[in-house]
Amino acid sequence: MTKSLLKEKLKSYSALATAVFGTAAAADAQIVYTDVNPDQVLTVTNGSLTDYAVDFNNDGNEDMAVATYGYLYNYGGTDYQLNYVYSFVANNATAALVASMQTVGQNSFPATTSLTAGTTIGGASTWLDTTAAGGTLYFTSAVGFGQTLVGTGNTGSDIYLGARFLIGTNTHYGWVRVNVPADASQATVKDYAYNATANGPINAGQTAGISEIDAASWTAYGSGSAIKIKSSIEGDIEVIDLAGKVISTGTITSGELTMNVANANTGMYIVRITNGSLTDTKKIVLN
Repeated sequence: MTKSLLKEKLKSYSALATAVFGTAAAADAQIVYTDVNPDQVLTVTNGSLTDYAVDFNNDGNEDMAVATYGYLYNYGGTDYQLNYVYSFVANNATAALVASMQTVGQNSFPATTSLTAGTTIGGASTWLDTTAAGGTLYFTSAVGFGQTLVGTGNTGSDIYLGARFLIGTNTHYGWVRVNVPADASQATVKDYAYNATANGPINAGQTAGISEIDAASWTAYGSGSAIKIKSSIEGDIEVIDLAGKVISTGTITSGELTMNVANANTGMYIVRITNGSLTDTKKIVLN
């Protein structure tokens, strides 16, 4: 998605440079968390796009991306280095980031909002969809001429980007944690998470539901046409596809449970265990 848009967006970079120089969480949340290990460091390279694709639910579809780009802007015979960190979302009517339009000179640019840990990301957040933003690109930080041009993401501390995306026809909310130095010379992508419950909010930095079972107390894995579960506690089991549909249920009471899912398609699924008010989820793959 990202690389095909680069040429279309170069004119936006030039417009920004010209403008600046001329004007000198959620209760009962079912959180699916992914640790980017090792952290992905995207270094600005002039004339070359470097990006990291975020696939929140690991279904093979890129939901958003964090990217860097740089170039030399010549003004009056002098070259000025411009560094960009920005984000993309899928180009549809739902995909969006928590962002706002920023005006520089006579031009307006979509800029992501730098969220702090604990900020609720959901239906009440301030969203810019791809239509309102004029495309799929949002500036997280643009630095040049010794100043921040657009965005506020280059704090040198961890910030969170709020994302809205589709799984099938359902809307989901998530976050991505990044770190950008003051000069925006690189961006580090650290981890991300989303709420597997359709339309359910998530707090920036949230990695588990409010009331959760200890993840180490149970395991789940796919084995051919079956899902095998071992647990030190009793609980109700649900197998959920990536569209949010429950395809199988069961109850584990004796420490082990095998669930026959011969009619299920191959791919990624979420297994959820519930014990009273406590819950936890794991991702498994059926081959």
